[in-house]
Amino acid sequence: MPSCSKDFLWMKLLHNAWKWHYIKGASSSTRHISLLNSDDLTKLDHGPLHATLPDSYLNTGSVYVHWPYCRQRCSYCNFVKFIPHPNSHWTVENNTLENFIVKELQHNLRHSHISSVHSVFFGGGTPSLARPQMVEKVLKTIQEMCSLEENVEITLEGNPTSLETNKLKDFKAVGVNRVSIGVQALDAASLRLLNRDHSVQEALHCISIAKQLFPGRLSVDLIFGRPNQTTESWERELENMLTVCDNHISLYQLTLERGTKLFHQVQSGADC
Repeated sequence: MPSCSKDFLWMKLLHNAWKWHYIKGASSSTRHISLLNSDDLTKLDHGPLHATLPDSYLNTGSVYVHWPYCRQRCSYCNFVKFIPHPNSHWTVENNTLENFIVKELQHNLRHSHISSVHSVFFGGGTPSLARPQMVEKVLKTIQEMCSLEENVEITLEGNPTSLETNKLKDFKAVGVNRVSIGVQALDAASLRLLNRDHSVQEALHCISIAKQLFPGRLSVDLIFGRPNQTTESWERELENMLTVCDNHISLYQLTLERGTKLFHQVQSGADC
């Protein structure tokens, strides 16, 4: 066999050597890649790689919607986001922004294999600052272009300010059934250091309201490794949160990102 044919054969073998296998358990599913042996290669379909994937992998998916605005920038945050100018609303009018989110969603769904959506996540930014109509438009678009599964999980990220707490009921009315609240800290000094726009009292009130509206579907975020935080104070904070939270806490270790206000404070040795 000429060498060029051997090279072609090996390229073909290597191309077909990886195959997706789908393992579905009682409560979760795991996808992994396994290397096939030479006997298995003869059984492979030589069509597109996705032809070997199960229908559920190709047709079912999740949707993430990004709301890029925040009321203010937290001192540790280096995400791309937009802060309105003082005494002004968002830099883009609500209807315009919502309609563009819908158009982008339509484009992505149209060019995907997805026909069924099992989870929708509204992140940011601070999507709880958006209008509930934004969520309503997104869910209507998904229903029109594919379908929402019967037990679909629809999550909204939010901050525990009084304004956003008062909107939780409206978000539930348009379809949100799970919330993730960015408490981040349960002491006033840390909230000031992190430049959060809520108080400890507002956070506790928000958790209480969210538990009533979304029982068993409330997640709370906390940041540890903060400047001047001790092991003892962190333990007390966790104990306090465990007495008021629902069934899920997400713990994040603070990362000092270059370019952030907190990074410069720590680097300069300023009193935190």
